[in-house]
Amino acid sequence: MPVRPVPSGHRHDARAAHLGNRQRYGAGPGSASRENGAPPERDRAATPASPAPASPVVPAAPPAAAPAPELPGGIKQHLAGLAATPGVRFVVLTDREGFLIETAGDLSPDTDEVAGALASCLAEASDGIGRELGQGQLLGTILEYEAGTLLLQAVGSAALLAVLVGEPGALGKIRYYVRKVVPELARVL
Repeated sequence: MPVRPVPSGHRHDARAAHLGNRQRYGAGPGSASRENGAPPERDRAATPASPAPASPVVPAAPPAAAPAPELPGGIKQHLAGLAATPGVRFVVLTDREGFLIETAGDLSPDTDEVAGALASCLAEASDGIGRELGQGQLLGTILEYEAGTLLLQAVGSAALLAVLVGEPGALGKIRYYVRKVVPELARVL
C-alpha cells in the first residue's frame, strides 16, 4: 500500500480518524436529517409544495444489527498470548490507516483507538524517512518513555502491531516473542 503524502500543517488525530470512519459509513455530520427520512435543507427549498396534507412520516425500523465478523483463526489468541507475557501492558493490532483490528491486555477503550491511530501515524512518518534515506520499508521501531517502552512492528504490508512494555528488563524476551508472532499474524491477515 503506497504511503500518501501528508499536507503541511496536518496533524493525525485518533478522533479525526474515528470521525472519518463514521463519515465513510454514513454516520457523519449532516446525516441526521436523512436518518428521519427528511431531505437535507438544500433540497427542501426545491421540493414543490403539494396541496394534499402531508401524512406523518413514520421512520423505518432500524436494520437488525449484523453479528460481529469473526476474526481469522488465531489473531485474538496470538495477541492474548503476547499480552500475557510478563512485562507487557497491552497489545494493539491496527491496519495501516490506524483502524483497530484487535486488542489485548490492560487498556481502556479510548486508549486502544488513540494508540492505534498514533502508531499508524508514526509508522507512516518512519516509513517515509526510510524511503528517503534509501533504507527500504519500515520493519519496526522502539520508543522509550519514562514509564515504558513501545514496540511498533510491521505485520506484512497491511497492519501494525504496537506492544507497550512496562518492565525494561523484559524487553529482549518480548521482542523475541513479537518477532515470532508477526509472521503468524501476517499469514492470517
